[in-house]
Amino acid sequence: MGIPRRVVVCVALVLAAHAVARGAAAQGAFEVGGSLGLDKAETDGGSSAQHPCPGAWIEYSYTNRALDAGSGPVGRLRFSWLHGTSDGGVYTSGKVGLDDWQMPAVSVGWRTKRLEVGLTADYRAEAFFLDSTTSQAFEARHAPGHMRAQFVGPYVALGLGALGTSLEKVAVDACYQRGRGFRYAVFDYQGNVRDPEDVQLDGAHSLHARLSYAASPHVAVRAEYQSSVYPTEVARNAGVDRPFDVRHNAMFVSIAVRQR
Repeated sequence: MGIPRRVVVCVALVLAAHAVARGAAAQGAFEVGGSLGLDKAETDGGSSAQHPCPGAWIEYSYTNRALDAGSGPVGRLRFSWLHGTSDGGVYTSGKVGLDDWQMPAVSVGWRTKRLEVGLTADYRAEAFFLDSTTSQAFEARHAPGHMRAQFVGPYVALGLGALGTSLEKVAVDACYQRGRGFRYAVFDYQGNVRDPEDVQLDGAHSLHARLSYAASPHVAVRAEYQSSVYPTEVARNAGVDRPFDVRHNAMFVSIAVRQR
């Protein structure tokens, strides 16, 4: 499968912005990182054990002022992936893989020396939920299918200053988003594909909080918590016995490397 055109365009815009920033008074910075932790995902309301939860991301931030300036606007473009696992519920046998892609996430805010506030939005393209086998999906009279949605909400970040005798900074940040979208590739018990408009996300929301420590100007270590809830509703006479709800809670440690 080729790289989506949306991704190619966004990456090209990031590289162009970075080139402009290097030649101007503005500053930009790339960040790449990976994470590992434990998640507890639930499908159809069933309980699940904790499972390893890996993730990765690449982010570009841009400001029209020096990064150590007192205040100014800041923007970020981020592509991320996080994998979770559920043991399934009443309607699902075996394990279900939950791959959550944000392609991309865009943030625009205003920063001071200690505080940053703004708005973040992401397009969760191909955030999909795969049952372990096709036969199990049919036996459950539905397939997890794929999900596409747009999430938007505010974020806030607060610098806590020095830690002990270190001059490096400690910070906390949090983001809360509401989402809307639909599922597709959902089957009824006869194996018929239904109109994706029949299976809408109903009150989807996401919370992300983290504690960061800048070990050096180029390395940051973070402890993170993320909770995503994807409840669904089926339109009347849709022919689907039950929507495929997902609750995904994860705690993990991440390491980021920055290029400034």
